[in-house]
Amino acid sequence: MSFPIRVLLVDDHPLIRAGVHSVLEEEKDITVVGETDTSEGLERLCEALQPDVVLLDLRIPGPPLNETIARLRSLSSPPHIILLSAYDDEVYIKLAVGTNISGYILKDEMPETVVKAIRTVVNGGTWYSETITRKISRLISSSHALNPDLTPRELDVLDLLAQGYSNEQISKELGLAYQTVRNYVSRIYSKLGVHSRTEAAQWAQQFQAIRARQNNRE
Repeated sequence: MSFPIRVLLVDDHPLIRAGVHSVLEEEKDITVVGETDTSEGLERLCEALQPDVVLLDLRIPGPPLNETIARLRSLSSPPHIILLSAYDDEVYIKLAVGTNISGYILKDEMPETVVKAIRTVVNGGTWYSETITRKISRLISSSHALNPDLTPRELDVLDLLAQGYSNEQISKELGLAYQTVRNYVSRIYSKLGVHSRTEAAQWAQQFQAIRARQNNRE
C-alpha cells in the first residue's frame, strides 16, 4: 500500500465530491488523487493515477456497474472499490455484492465513516453500512447467500473451492466423482454469474467477511 492512501472519487454530484474531498483532505494519511463524474474510461484513469481506493457512486453514468467493476478488477494494480449510494434497496444490494467490492456506504453516514472505511479496506478488510449489513444478513439467511438455487451440496463445493481446493481435492474430500465435481462447479459459476474459480472464491470469501463483520457487531 502506498502512503498516503491514494483515493479516486467517482460521482456525478459535484456537492458530494466536494464534501467527501474536503473530509478526506483533512486526514494526513489520505490524499485525493483525482475526481470524475462518469465511469467512462475509468480504468484508464486508474492506470494513470494508481489509486489505492476508488469511491464509486452506485448509479454513476457510463457502463453498467458490474462491467465497470470487472474492468477495474482486471487492472494490473486493481484498486479497492467502495460503493457510495443513497439507496439501500435489495435490488441494488444484490447487484453490488454480486461483484468484487470492498465496501458499500450509504450517503447519509457520518463523514468519518468514509475515512474509517478507506483505512479498513486498504488493510484487507471490508466495510458496509450497518443498514446494508443487516439486509445482506437477512438475504443470506433466507436465500443461501443471495442465491436460492444453490443446493447444500453446491454450497459444500463452493466452500472448498474458496479455500483453494482443486476439483480433484474436492472430489476426494466430499467422496464425489471427479466429473460430478466439475458439473457442480459449472452450475455454481452459472448461478453466481461468475466465470472463474477466482471469481467464485472471491464471492464466497466476501460473504464470509460480511458474516464475520455482522457477528462482531452483535
